[in-house]
Amino acid sequence: FQPLFDAKKIQSVLQVAENIPTLAADGEKVRQVITNLLSNAIKFTPENGRITLSATIVKGSEGFITISVQDTGIGIPKEHQHLIFGKFQQIPGSKDKIQGAKGTGLGLAIAKGIVEAHAGKIWFVSDAGKGTCFLFTLPIRAETGKHVVQAKTLA
Repeated sequence: FQPLFDAKKIQSVLQVAENIPTLAADGEKVRQVITNLLSNAIKFTPENGRITLSATIVKGSEGFITISVQDTGIGIPKEHQHLIFGKFQQIPGSKDKIQGAKGTGLGLAIAKGIVEAHAGKIWFVSDAGKGTCFLFTLPIRAETGKHVVQAKTLA
């Protein structure tokens, strides 16, 4: 993504806690979730903005990690937030506020399906004009068949 960050002069920040374990998850699918979230963040963040990708262990729980993509973009108006995870849904008027590829409205629906297939949850916090933060959780322990496998054991 660095060429895209550079083209829009977006500052990129990576914050990964030192104690993040290796997860028992489909790496390609999790990468697709992160790619979809970063692509949207870049698309909706103006020049000289900032995007932060972070990973932490959920406070008060050793069972999940939280991954977030936070931007300083245009944000999502409250009256349209219910549309976000729907297939082929886009925020009315958002195409007028961005340059370049407009997308199909499937990226977040796909991301939600992948996260939920991994027994995680996905949500967002957004204020119009102030940016958006998408967050999702993934379990550190995953069920594989009849056995529960700890991610640290698989590393």
